[in-house]
Amino acid sequence: MQSIRDLYKSTARDTRIASKEYWLNVGFLSGHQWIWWNPNNNHPEELPVDDRIRSTFNRMATNHRTLISNLMQRDMAYEVFPNGANDASAQAAYTATEILYALAVDHNWERLREKNYINMLKGGTGVIAVDWDEKAQDSVETGLSIVECVVEPGAYDPEKARWWMKAQVFHPEEVQAMFDLSDLPEADASNGINPLAERLLEGHLGVEKVNPLTTVLTYYERPNPLEEEGKIIVDVGGNRVQEMKWPFPFTDRLNMVVGVETLVEHQWYGETIYSQARSPQVSYNLSKSNLSEHLRDAAVSRLLVPHSAIRIMEAMNDVPGNMHPYPDGLTPPAWLEPPQLPHWLQQLPADYRLDIDDIMGVHDVSRGKAPVNLESGTALSILAELDGTPVGRLLKEGSGMFGRMASMVLEMQEKFAKTKRIAVIDTGESPLSIEWEGKDIAGQYSAKVPLDSVIPRSRAAIQQMGMKLLEMGRIESMEDFARFIEMPGRRHLVNAMNPHVAKARRENSAMARGEVVLPATFDDDAVHIIEHNAFRTTPVYEMLDSEQQHVVDKHVEGHESDAAEAMGKMVGRAEAHPALGAAPTADGDPPVDPELMAMAPDMGLEGADTGEPLDPASMVDTMMASL
Repeated sequence: MQSIRDLYKSTARDTRIASKEYWLNVGFLSGHQWIWWNPNNNHPEELPVDDRIRSTFNRMATNHRTLISNLMQRDMAYEVFPNGANDASAQAAYTATEILYALAVDHNWERLREKNYINMLKGGTGVIAVDWDEKAQDSVETGLSIVECVVEPGAYDPEKARWWMKAQVFHPEEVQAMFDLSDLPEADASNGINPLAERLLEGHLGVEKVNPLTTVLTYYERPNPLEEEGKIIVDVGGNRVQEMKWPFPFTDRLNMVVGVETLVEHQWYGETIYSQARSPQVSYNLSKSNLSEHLRDAAVSRLLVPHSAIRIMEAMNDVPGNMHPYPDGLTPPAWLEPPQLPHWLQQLPADYRLDIDDIMGVHDVSRGKAPVNLESGTALSILAELDGTPVGRLLKEGSGMFGRMASMVLEMQEKFAKTKRIAVIDTGESPLSIEWEGKDIAGQYSAKVPLDSVIPRSRAAIQQMGMKLLEMGRIESMEDFARFIEMPGRRHLVNAMNPHVAKARRENSAMARGEVVLPATFDDDAVHIIEHNAFRTTPVYEMLDSEQQHVVDKHVEGHESDAAEAMGKMVGRAEAHPALGAAPTADGDPPVDPELMAMAPDMGLEGADTGEPLDPASMVDTMMASL
């Protein structure tokens, strides 16, 4: 086998065109748009300096921010499908789902997702590598661009190829510490492997070399007939500093996932619409620069005067209304007006700007601008869906990538995670913690990121739909309304509008963690019973052991007893004196009119077990008999 470094260089020739497009797109997005690609040294270079105006109106960068904002509008959701119909598989799948949510927060998968989209838009291809860190006993996910990895030549499905390689750069001292090297490795990379920044910094900008960096090549080969056990080789400066057998539990695929912005047949990497947007961006800059030059020249006012009147001009002053004679028979002085530009020439930059927007799929609706006289939430939703068509495939590609990545992560966690861990999940109402270890996954690692969870949604359309459902009675509380329209800060809204609901949900979270919570005398028992019964229908409750479920059940029964006791007290006070029934209490019991007690079946509390209204009269009799 040839050296890892030579193998990387020879394989990188297959992606040299995609790498060229990547670096040019990087330059354009960073504002370096007066550049050209020098085929002699395969580097981007600035155009020669002259006295022409070179303005840069970076429409590509503006659209890029809009696209990324739309792609990242909503956080990813995760689902793990059980591979069996039994309860054990369903519970293990639920545990695996919660583990993914915890890992997504701990490993910052949303940032990884954004980086992956940027790599796909700039270079047409995004790669996520999955490794296992023995020291940290945790998985490691790394986003890579087309210039940071290569795949076995001829592979159409890169994830099923025989081998692949990633190229990363670190500070020499960091590389020395990572692999416990005796000598400091050679700094063979400058500013990462970014030739554009290197040429620009060291060229006309006159900046000295950036900090030295070292290239680290990692070769992965899964088990195959030529290498039965597979292998991983790490190369630094042409030397193999680490070599091991294939450690991953899966052997039918490599430890990475690949996504492309624009699919190209018969090759594993893709293309990007950004490459097509560069041409109108260049024309846009040129047209605006030419208009700026015209503005510069037209801004100089010139006065035409007869040659014989030069001496008279010397006697002129700036007194308003003053008369100045000029020789008879001569044409009076006149201002030389610059030529007027034709309308089509003034419209040209706007046409180029629209061309860039059309290529990149960014329009007024993408930027949050609604057409005039359009107020219907349904119409806004339709326009948003149509405008999201260009990024729809990218969303689907990214969701598929993270679903496959999550499956690999779960499979690795099941095999290597041997110690107990605590996963803290933000449920939207209150944090929930679960204790888990690798064996709890129990073979449930068929993960998926639902596309519906990441597709951008019109907030105005959602709010209008929520208002209609509220008016129709389909949404019965402001808490459900705030959850439906994804209102920011809805947890604080629930705390302010219905603190008893918020307290009941906090108790649900505490009881799910195994804590024993006692009902308080000032609780609104009816509200608590409704919230606790809703909790008892969730998978979280089903995953609790019998002892923990018994604690929850007794807690709800405690609310039922407190409600009966409170009503008994109120009836007793009302019988003593009618005014006492309407007096407030320290426990927060609502005032009761004794005459309304006969209507109790219509306004009774819900039972803890059945959810049916209780008969207050029978509750009072039972309560009074026990006193």
